[in-house]
Amino acid sequence: SGPKRCGQALDMTKWTDIGNDTWVPTRFGCMQVGLTLSANILSGDAGIDKTLKGAKATLACQTACADNSNCTHFAISFPDKTCKLAGAGSSLSASPTASE
Repeated sequence: SGPKRCGQALDMTKWTDIGNDTWVPTRFGCMQVGLTLSANILSGDAGIDKTLKGAKATLACQTACADNSNCTHFAISFPDKTCKLAGAGSSLSASPTASE
């Protein structure tokens, strides 16, 4: 089985490969999959709308970071949609579920 259109029918200028043949819309090209934040956590849960799905939840978390003058990075975990905000000096590491 397969989709209505295959990759060659897509306008690939709107997609970015973030590694391992993982293609995302270009607006998500700066994001890294499978990482979590440690050190200098500003908010353990920024309280985004939990009814949002996928990309919308991710963008809401990014917006929460942009709206916080001390925030330099964000991380969102699924399926619970916990949005973490971190400031300068935070570090990224593989999330426990990414290595399992």
